[in-house]
Amino acid sequence: MKKRCVAMAYGKRPLDRLAIEETDRVIYIQNPQVMDDNDETANGAVGFPKEFVFEPDDQWLGELMAAFEAGDSARLDSLWSKGNPLSL
Repeated sequence: MKKRCVAMAYGKRPLDRLAIEETDRVIYIQNPQVMDDNDETANGAVGFPKEFVFEPDDQWLGELMAAFEAGDSARLDSLWSKGNPLSL
């Protein structure tokens, strides 16, 4: 399973990633730039709590990135609250 997602990393940094595996509480994500196209395993993946992984939306991601780069914490909080949890 591979599904594009947006993850909230340390400092509320937005990450455009691929979800590749899930457990009851964690979704494992990987950077698509370092992933083998045929690899369906979680080798090298990082586990994120499910509440930090969201459905992808390019406009929303662009707004998140702009707010993060500007250091606008209040705007980041507002934008993250609008995210839709990832559905696998």
